[in-house]
Formats: sequence, structure tokens, C-alpha cells
Amino acid sequence: MEWDALVRAYSTLLCEHDYSNAIQLLQESSAEAHNPYRYLLLLANLSGTGNKEQYQAVVRELEEETKKDDWGWQILAYYRGKVSRGTLWGQIKKNYNEQLPSFYFFVGLDFLSKKKPEEAKSYLEKCLETKYDLPWCKDLARIEMEKLKGK
Repeated sequence: MEWDALVRAYSTLLCEHDYSNAIQLLQESSAEAHNPYRYLLLLANLSGTGNKEQYQAVVRELEEETKKDDWGWQILAYYRGKVSRGTLWGQIKKNYNEQLPSFYFFVGLDFLSKKKPEEAKSYLEKCLETKYDLPWCKDLARIEMEKLKGK
């Protein structure tokens, strides 16, 4: 399944609050198996479920992954606590401006996983307001904002 189709299916499951099938969809996506964004979504969802065994299995899988020097792997390093948000911000401003929506979205998602909804909301709003267009990222940010409103 290509990334856009995977994100559409994943988004539908999120809207239906079907988190276990959303996680399963991400885990079984062989075409996107080495996509750092897939890993980010998996880790964010698994941290919310409290399933430490599954979370650690994904972390072990990541340890074996060949990492490239691109934005997806940079933000994954942040998410795993390997680089600070300030370092990540410096990298995006220097090399990856067009990826601003993903920066805001994944930092917002990180705050959600840490049960900090106000901080998350701030970053998700910035994701939606940025002039750069990453439709899949903005769609997922909208879904997360709707979930925040429903709480």
C-alpha cells in the first residue's frame, strides 16, 4: 500500500476511534516498512495504548533499521529522545523548511503522548497554519485537533 493510501486508511480508522486496527494497519504495511513516518505513527499510537511490549518491539525493529540522513529520520531521533526540540528546530530552519507541517504535527503528537494537550494543540494549530503544504500531515493534525475538542 502506498503512503497516501496508507494514511487515508489510517485516518479513517482514527476517525472511527479504532486504534487497535490503526496500529495493526501500520504494522502490516510492508510497502512502507522502512518509512520513518510509519515508525513515528506506530510509536505515538503504541505509547498511548500502554502496550510496552509492542512499543519495545518497534524500538528493537528501529535499532536494526538503516537510517538515512533525511528529515523523517531526524524527527524520529527527536521522538526517541536522541535530539532536542531546539536542535530539530535548527535543522528544519536550515535544511527542511518545506517540512514545517511535519515538525509541528509530530511535536504535537509527542505532547499528546505525554498527556500535555495544551502544548499539543499549539503545535497542531501551527501545523495547520503553515504555508507549506503536506496534505497527509495536515489531515492527521485536523483529526487530532477534533479528538482534542471531543475530550
